[in-house]
Amino acid sequence: MLRESNTSDIETLKNSMKNVPEINGDPETLNAEINERNSKVNNVMVYKLNESNSQSLNERILHDKAEVVKILDMIDIKEDVIEKVIRVGKKGTKSRPMKIILSNSGLLGLFRGINQR
Repeated sequence: MLRESNTSDIETLKNSMKNVPEINGDPETLNAEINERNSKVNNVMVYKLNESNSQSLNERILHDKAEVVKILDMIDIKEDVIEKVIRVGKKGTKSRPMKIILSNSGLLGLFRGINQR
């Protein structure tokens, strides 16, 4: 009876081990992956914001930051949470996406569904 119980338990463990995800890679690779994910946790991508046509880099940066500040004003957040604003991709005929790096990942939830407001 005890032997049958143990055999049953062993089979149950074997079956449950099949559902455990396999971890691939060495510890350095996994650590690099975790660090990369942590570095992106404060990022927000914004699409279809007007892009400045100015030739001056500083003017374009100021324009982009002003556009982000307008969004933050709509959701009652001060602009000091902005660490950096970056346009992503090559400049072309369409407005490029904008990556906003925030100082606090807790604010990300406020951006969800903002286009529906």
